[in-house]
Amino acid sequence: MKPYAFIINPVAGKVKKLDIHNLIESNATRFKIKTETYITKRPGHAIEISKHLTRNNKYYAVIAVGGDGTVNEVVNGFNLTSEALFGLLPFGSGNDVGRFIYSNGNSNYFDILFDQTRHSIVELDVGDCTIKEQNETIINRRFINAVGIGFDAYVAYLNQFEKKLSGILSYILAVMRALKSIKNLDVNIKLDGEEIIGKFLLLTVGNGKTSGGGFFLNPDADPTDGVLNLTSVDSGSRFDVIKNLPYALVDKLKKVKKAKFFLSRDINIKLNEPYYVHLDGEIGSQAAIEFNILLAGKKLKTIKSK
Repeated sequence: MKPYAFIINPVAGKVKKLDIHNLIESNATRFKIKTETYITKRPGHAIEISKHLTRNNKYYAVIAVGGDGTVNEVVNGFNLTSEALFGLLPFGSGNDVGRFIYSNGNSNYFDILFDQTRHSIVELDVGDCTIKEQNETIINRRFINAVGIGFDAYVAYLNQFEKKLSGILSYILAVMRALKSIKNLDVNIKLDGEEIIGKFLLLTVGNGKTSGGGFFLNPDADPTDGVLNLTSVDSGSRFDVIKNLPYALVDKLKKVKKAKFFLSRDINIKLNEPYYVHLDGEIGSQAAIEFNILLAGKKLKTIKSK
């Protein structure tokens, strides 16, 4: 069998607490699998490593070791025409992508990754997002889970750059801090044959169901269905957020009257004034004014639990 390559984010939530090299080596020995490990040294480094590793068909799989931010970088560098499979050791803080890949609750990650009788191969949709900033800068970035604009994105900013805790507690704390400067956005949205104009607290374009470590902001999303889900939440107050956010935590967001849900293959969003946007929890811009979001022409072949 071809070897496995592991791209390790050494500062990801759980990686810091593990002897990750020994963990990989001991499990690889158990399955007689050859492995190579690569350590990221700076933001964006995983993109470079992933691009290098998937430029040919040397590897059976390239595994992201970390959280959703690490996944985002690996996906952004991944050659979608490569024969290499994408895999994940969800050792970060949020791990929203991991919730789908290991949807049966099985946490024997190495058994699933290394034993072909215990894993399936699924083709995940990959999103392409083109961001236009206030200064006319254009940013092109892939996403695998979600794009968030508005309150959700400001929360992601606080969670990424001013992190106090880990996991969902970190996200909840960021929510509480974001409430101090809540902002509703004037937005123009164009979907497949539909235009929506209004004031919104947040917009989330979902490929996956959850964001922020387990909040069901796109409850109907399926990352294999070839379509994007858009959730909008109408403008609101601090009280509205405090009252309604728990519904997202327990997958009951559809009970919130201000929440609306749409399907589209191509989404254009314009803001009247610049604001934050996140892609898979990673801040893509702090001054974005327009977004074109669609699915990539190729899918990501991914190792998934059966």
